[in-house]
Amino acid sequence: MAVSKSTHMKEAFKGTWAESAKKEAFVKECIERLTGHVVIDEGFGAGSTDYIEGASGDHGYEKAAPDLQIQGTNICVEVTGPLRPIRRGSDLLINVGKVKYAFNHPEREYWVAWSNGVTQNRQGVLMIRVGEQFARAQRRGIIVREQFKSRNVMQFFHAVPADHHCVISFDKFLHYLKKKK
Repeated sequence: MAVSKSTHMKEAFKGTWAESAKKEAFVKECIERLTGHVVIDEGFGAGSTDYIEGASGDHGYEKAAPDLQIQGTNICVEVTGPLRPIRRGSDLLINVGKVKYAFNHPEREYWVAWSNGVTQNRQGVLMIRVGEQFARAQRRGIIVREQFKSRNVMQFFHAVPADHHCVISFDKFLHYLKKKK
C-alpha cells in the first residue's frame, strides 16, 4: 500500500511537533497577554502534538489554514520557522502552501509569525504580512521560490528577505493589534 503525501510528511516531521507547539503557545500567550485579544486555535492540529490520522480535508479543515485566529478580527497567524537558530539577516522561509492559502483568502489579514528557533523571546519572532507588498515583491523577484530537502522530504518555500517592508518585529505587531481592540 502506498503511503499518502500527508502521512509521509507527518512521519518525517512528527519529532518536531513538541518544539513547534511551544512556538505556537508562546506566540498565542504573548498576543493574549500583551494585547487583550482572545486567540483561537484554528488550523488542523493547531495547539496539539497528537498524531491525527489522515489529511486536513479528511477532518473538515482547509489545507494550509493558519494556526491562530484573533477573535473578533479578520487577522490570522501562521507560526513557523526553523527548529534551530539561523544567522541574523538570513532569508525567512515560508511554505508555498501557506502563501497560496493567504492569497486565496484576501478577506483575511494573514500574518506569519516566523520564530528563529527561540521560543521564549519576543526578539526571536518576526512577523511577515502576506498581502499586497508581499505579492509585489514576488512579481519583482525580491521574494523568490526555493526548494529544499529536509528529513528526506522535498519542500517548496518562498524566501523573504528579513529586511523587507512586509517584515516587522513581533513587538510592532503586538502594538498594531492593541490598536485593533
